[in-house]
Amino acid sequence: MAVTKIRSWLLLALAIEGLVGCGYESRHARDRKGDYPAPTQVAGPVTDSIAEVSIDTDATLTHIDPGNGVGLFIEYQTGGSWHVTTSCDTAASRYGCDWSILTTSVGGIITGFTQDQLELGDWVDYYGNDSVLLTASNAFDIDGMYVQAAAGATLRLDALLDGDFASRYVYWAG
Repeated sequence: MAVTKIRSWLLLALAIEGLVGCGYESRHARDRKGDYPAPTQVAGPVTDSIAEVSIDTDATLTHIDPGNGVGLFIEYQTGGSWHVTTSCDTAASRYGCDWSILTTSVGGIITGFTQDQLELGDWVDYYGNDSVLLTASNAFDIDGMYVQAAAGATLRLDALLDGDFASRYVYWAG
């Protein structure tokens, strides 16, 4: 099975999160508690390195259970097609999830995109010359997009969930 690579600022954010000992607390959790935590101070140096991970070509993620788990799922298909989907934990939290996902081809161009299961109010479109932006809200559904780039190209993902970094919710087969 062929393997391609993905570079992600998201994984860097996860590493920084682990260094400072802070975690993600969504607006859902804050709304339930009725209080808002004080801003977290970042301790130590921040680097500009990008984490790189391998993704199995043509592997599919079949365990996605809409409404029962928060996730940003990434699949790579032969020929340069990336499938990016989102889900939410609405059954437990009783809230929806608002996703913003920017995909950028590193050292190449994005040649096209198509939406996948988007509803009214969700959208995907070009963002600048070499990126595609997906903005979607989930509850008990899956929202996503297909992004086409040159075969074997590296894709960079930047994602926000409810306005906060979403690196801890990124999944792939690799």
